[in-house]
Amino acid sequence: MDTSAFLKSLEELGPIDWTKLNLPDDFGKNKPGPEFEYLSLDLQPKDILAKEHKSWKDQFFSPSNSDYDSRVISGHDNNTQLKVALRQFSLFNQPKTQAPTFLANYRKEGSPDLDLSNYRFDVDHGTGPSKRMNMEAVSRWYDAPYTFVLSYQWDPLATVSFKAEEGGILISQIQGVKGMESRLRPLKWAMGLVGLTSKWAEENGIEEVRLLPAARNTSPAVKKSGFMNYDVPAKREGFKYDQKREVYVKRTGK
Repeated sequence: MDTSAFLKSLEELGPIDWTKLNLPDDFGKNKPGPEFEYLSLDLQPKDILAKEHKSWKDQFFSPSNSDYDSRVISGHDNNTQLKVALRQFSLFNQPKTQAPTFLANYRKEGSPDLDLSNYRFDVDHGTGPSKRMNMEAVSRWYDAPYTFVLSYQWDPLATVSFKAEEGGILISQIQGVKGMESRLRPLKWAMGLVGLTSKWAEENGIEEVRLLPAARNTSPAVKKSGFMNYDVPAKREGFKYDQKREVYVKRTGK
C-alpha cells in the first residue's frame, strides 16, 4: 500500500484529528518513508485511530512485526540479532538446527533405531490460516505469529507457535497434523518442539520462555485433552509453573 492509498483509506473512515496521531512531519510526502517499515499487511486504518499514543511508530507496529516484537522482548531498539532471527520466519528461512541431530534425543524408548534422516524443521509466519501451500493443505490455523514446523520430507507433521511478550516469548499452541500419527508416534514430538523453541530463544538472547497450560488454552479441545502435549512437555523440558502468572516458565541457560 502506497502513502496516498493509505491516507485515502483513513479519510474514508470519517473526520480525523491528525494531531491525535502524532505522525512525523514528512508523513505522506513524496515516496513512502521509513514509517512503512512498520506496516503489516493485516493492519486496518481504524487500528491506528486511538486517541492517545506514546509515539507515531507505536501506531504502525503490529503483533507480527519482527522489529516491534524484538523491542517488546528485549526492552530496547538495537537488538539486531533478535530482529534478524524473528525476520527469518516471515522470510520462511529454515532454522539452523537440523532435525535429525536434534530429534535423536526425542526418540521414544521403543524406537531407538528410528531413521530420522527424512525429518526436517521449517517455519511459518502469521496468525489465522497458513498461506503456505503445504500448510494450507492441512488446514493449519495459528493463534501466534511465529511457528516452527516439524515435517517428514515435505509433509507437515506438527507445529509449535509463539508470540512476543515483555521480557520473553509465550508458546501458546502445539498441534499435530491429523493423519500423521504414524510419523509422530515414535517421537516425543511435543517435547521436541518445545525444546527447539527454547534452544532458539537461548541462541538469540531471549531470557525467558513461557508456555500456556492446556487449561488456559482458547481451544476447547486442548482444554479437555491437551495436558500431555502442553503441561507434560513443559515440565519435562525444565519449565516451572508460575502461580502468579499462571504459565510455565523457563529461564534460558538454566
